Amino acid sequence: MLYPKQSEIKKKALGLSIVIALLCLIFSPTMITVGVINAHPLKHLVFIIQENHTFDNYFGTYPSANGLLGILNSSMLIKTYISDLNPVTPSIDPDNLGVPVYNASNPSNVTIGGLPVGYYDRSDIPYYWDYADNYVLCDNFFSSEFGPSFPNHLYLVSGAAGPDGLNNSRYSLDGSFIRDPPNSTLSDLDLQWTTMAQELSSYGVSWKWYDRSPNATAPSIANVLPLFDYFKKNSTELNAHVQGIQNFVNDIQSDNLPAVSWISTYAPSGTWYPPNFPSKFIGMDISEHPPARPDAGMDYVAYLVNQVMESPYWNSTAIVITWDDYGGFYDHVAPPEVDQYGLGPRVPALIISPWAKHGYIDNTQYEFASMLKLIEDTFNVPILGTRDVTANDMMNAFNYSQTPQPSLIEPANFVDTNNTGISNIGLITTPNTSAAYGGNFPSVTLQNVISTPSPLPTPRPLPTPSIAVSCLSSTSYSNFSVEISGNVTSSGATLSDVPVLLSYSANEGNSWNNLTTVSTDITGSFSAVWLPSVTGTYLLKGTFNGDAKYSKASTIVNFAVMRFKQESMFTVTSNSTLSAFDFNSTSNQINFTGSGSSGTTGYVKIEIPKSLIANISNIQVLLNDTQVSYGVQEQPDSWMISFTYHQSSHQILVNLNSAMLSSSSSEILSEKWLIYVITFAVMVSIVLVPLLVLKRRNKRSKPQK
Repeated sequence: MLYPKQSEIKKKALGLSIVIALLCLIFSPTMITVGVINAHPLKHLVFIIQENHTFDNYFGTYPSANGLLGILNSSMLIKTYISDLNPVTPSIDPDNLGVPVYNASNPSNVTIGGLPVGYYDRSDIPYYWDYADNYVLCDNFFSSEFGPSFPNHLYLVSGAAGPDGLNNSRYSLDGSFIRDPPNSTLSDLDLQWTTMAQELSSYGVSWKWYDRSPNATAPSIANVLPLFDYFKKNSTELNAHVQGIQNFVNDIQSDNLPAVSWISTYAPSGTWYPPNFPSKFIGMDISEHPPARPDAGMDYVAYLVNQVMESPYWNSTAIVITWDDYGGFYDHVAPPEVDQYGLGPRVPALIISPWAKHGYIDNTQYEFASMLKLIEDTFNVPILGTRDVTANDMMNAFNYSQTPQPSLIEPANFVDTNNTGISNIGLITTPNTSAAYGGNFPSVTLQNVISTPSPLPTPRPLPTPSIAVSCLSSTSYSNFSVEISGNVTSSGATLSDVPVLLSYSANEGNSWNNLTTVSTDITGSFSAVWLPSVTGTYLLKGTFNGDAKYSKASTIVNFAVMRFKQESMFTVTSNSTLSAFDFNSTSNQINFTGSGSSGTTGYVKIEIPKSLIANISNIQVLLNDTQVSYGVQEQPDSWMISFTYHQSSHQILVNLNSAMLSSSSSEILSEKWLIYVITFAVMVSIVLVPLLVLKRRNKRSKPQK
């Protein structure tokens, strides 16, 4: 009888050992590789671009911002006039041949009369100021070029305004656009460099440009994508991605919002208006480009923002509202010089998101290329290699570990009836400069003021500060404690040395027990430790009783504690009222009811011990039996999952069954010991299988008696 060679037997034995080892790895749940959880909650970015206002013009009198107050005396400030008698912003916008403060074609001193230093305030543009109160106002955000709309819109989509291929025509300088070409010549342009839109298409990231023009794919000084060679050669892609502004609303309502949305409202002949838009504004330009009314544009923008806030997309979206150039208005901050074309004057920018810092004034230097950098960071696409290389990202505006902010739904129907007149402000004079582009940018000075001043904004009631409170608990039943932390801010400024009384209620607010009074530190933060005596549902309140500068304020969070197997604890923090809190140890499900005022956004944060969870990505969260998405944050000893929803009364179920570690009635086997057992089994199989095969061979080859 013939037998395989010993080397062949060893090969087969080794192969069998490898198969056994792989089977051990495949069927061991603790050894399956889980991808790194992306705690970044942003999945959608929306950029809304309005027209032609400086930061000082819109937010120059905003408290604590780097604005006009403290820079100019009261006799230099005038109130910009809007009324039924004069229903538009007086037009001081530069023409296409230059800019009024720094005029490239006329380098002599430029003198301008009073309207450029007019300002608006909360009484004129209340929704924009509300957004600043509740989200992020950027007071160091600059247009990318010291020029008009067209080159700045090129920067918005590509981080550059060239090479233009025009050989220094009257619209360009050293290969880059510096002025607006006439509409009659726009379609002749064939721009060769890469846009962010093209980059997103290349990497499979969805995007759209929503334009208010009747023909959305027709180029204009604000709708520049159709001018690029890539889209001229790919008209199907252009038609699929560049659409009318009403499609932004349709895409939200049909659950088809792209990852990146640009919205341009510049279209004097646009015909689409939101439902219930003030009839006074129908037929008007709503881009805010002088002489258009700011209140009309603000209502239009607020309607678009409301669409996001009222949709499931709110929890995963950041909205950036900005203005494309300075429009000839005054701003007291001299733009930094990063190259021969810019930066241009400061423009307003608002960042609105559940993850935007609350009432925060961001002093980081930004420009339009920073918006490109935000796209690159959020969706992991390569840099374009233009201004985005050196521009700051916008991450300072966000706090992904905070409790998600609620939405702020504005009526979107404000009509300014202010009848304040315009005062004669006098003269603005700039020093002589050799050119607007390429030389140092001098700051603007005011001279020969011969004004009849309007009063500064009338004093308002004492501001009400914002108090934020959050909880982080220990995960063990023994010596269970809760760390309470928070901060106190007002209009984005942190408030130090503010006393905050912390108290709790175990009977739905019928009575309160004081815990302690803490004072905020220099960062406006406070912290304390709470030792709840029993499991159950609590209300936790932080109260500031007011002083000479600020009115009384308080905030309440709901906090629930539940003991689990062994010594482990679950906790839930929410702005919703929590009730019927229960853990089903058979099905491994957390059940509770969350209820709150209709029309507001509720949030829930659930802290789960790491000792209980093998695969955090397998957790299911259901709201009224419908699965919802959630964010995950890793703590030292626990996982924190969070999600938001539109408040009313909801049954909330968190299914842990598929994520729990293997367990018996007496103990939970740790992942470390499972790894040891599997490793030992693999090693034994590698050693024993060849020996068993060789033993069988020797037995079969032994001569028969």
